[in-house]
Amino acid sequence: MTLRLLHTIGPETPEDTLHLLNVLLRGLDRRFSQSLLVLGPMPEGLRVPEHVELYRAGARFGSSMGAVLEIRRLLRRVLPNVVHATSGADAAAIRAAMWGSTLGVLTTVADPSEAEGVSRWFRSDELGEIACTSKTVQRRLVEAGVPMGMTAVVRPPVDFGALRAARERNLRDELGIAPDARVLVTPSPPTRAGGQFYAVWAMAILHQIWPDAVLIVPGVSREADRLRRLMDEIYCPQAFRLTGNRYTTPELLSIATALLAPAIGDVPTGPVAWAMAAGVPVIGSAVPSIAELIA
Repeated sequence: MTLRLLHTIGPETPEDTLHLLNVLLRGLDRRFSQSLLVLGPMPEGLRVPEHVELYRAGARFGSSMGAVLEIRRLLRRVLPNVVHATSGADAAAIRAAMWGSTLGVLTTVADPSEAEGVSRWFRSDELGEIACTSKTVQRRLVEAGVPMGMTAVVRPPVDFGALRAARERNLRDELGIAPDARVLVTPSPPTRAGGQFYAVWAMAILHQIWPDAVLIVPGVSREADRLRRLMDEIYCPQAFRLTGNRYTTPELLSIATALLAPAIGDVPTGPVAWAMAAGVPVIGSAVPSIAELIA
């Protein structure tokens, strides 16, 4: 029997979960008939294989809840067995669209900071199941009021094929980095909890010792805009590269000397898992989520 699986990805989907979705779209075998619903703009970095049916829906006001009517019409047309929501906001919109339905919904939560928002919609065990990418995420959800029985820990996957392919691309030339320069990469996207601000200050000091060292800060966010202003004013702007979403995590790790994760709070750990799989040393704060994954 083929299981019809509909993934959804919306404006609130964390970047960490986007990488996880890329692995699922390529990696699930043909026992699953996969389709994908994109709510709002197509995310940069999303890779949709040819065998996956793609649907689009508008997300008014940049929110998945603005697409409830379109989601309802699509569910009636596609008739999936299971819907996989890649954020709590997507899951809430799906539940609103299928009010009264018994359709199974699985929600992936990778970012501990989503816990409070998810708990507003998941205080009943009738609302589906939640896959947590770490015990830290699970603990934060339960502390926020989500029933323990709704959650399960499923560690984030990595794609070794993508890591091997990334090594064939010469990013150092594209980014103007010397072949023998030390390259530090931070997790994407920059956030206050992620501590990328402190990584920039540390590189400004390290530049005095290693003038050829470079810090790459990928991702798009408000914090990235704040870091751009700081880099413009600092004495060594040549030591930094803000790359937005132009490159994937495997591509950046292919030229990295180390992954620098100076988090000051709970953060998604996908980039740390990718770095460990790529054999790239991780320099990180001992916050619970990072310490858990390394342990």
